[in-house]
Amino acid sequence: MVDENLLLIAVRVTLEVWPSFQMAISNGMGGPNVKEKIEWLAKMVVKLFSDNADGTVLPDDVLEYLDTVLDNEFDTVIDDGSAEMVSQSIVAYYNRICAGETQFVLNKMEEVLKKNAQRKEQLQQASTSGQFEVTPKSTSTVKSSQTNASEMMDTEDANGEAVVDDGWTVVKRKK
Repeated sequence: MVDENLLLIAVRVTLEVWPSFQMAISNGMGGPNVKEKIEWLAKMVVKLFSDNADGTVLPDDVLEYLDTVLDNEFDTVIDDGSAEMVSQSIVAYYNRICAGETQFVLNKMEEVLKKNAQRKEQLQQASTSGQFEVTPKSTSTVKSSQTNASEMMDTEDANGEAVVDDGWTVVKRKK
């Protein structure tokens, strides 16, 4: 039997530190009841595992569920690869919890939240100190921080690039 409360905490934290999801909701996706929707989403992901207690939930199952809910409830499609990583991470936490590694999961949650707070603080400092400039571009590439499932578990960073379509505003670091 899995500790569903710990799994719920892991899902909540994973959603909280998912940059693409956080960007979508900070831009109004999900509407006025977004906090309730996020809590409902976290509980429904846990329910997905409890409904399939035989351990047959795969990252693709979680991904399909997340994609459906994001589209239907948040009017959002996240196609930067991060949803796959989040799904893998949630399944990895579930497996750790099932293996009785609750302290490991709790420690990782604390580390992930701490690292996320540091990233937010660095971004805030950079934006208030004028290290970023906003310029309209028709087509450009921007650097983004991406995290794969094993890195979410280990709280390490990797850098990737995302292509920006026409009409987007590009934020670049000043030289």
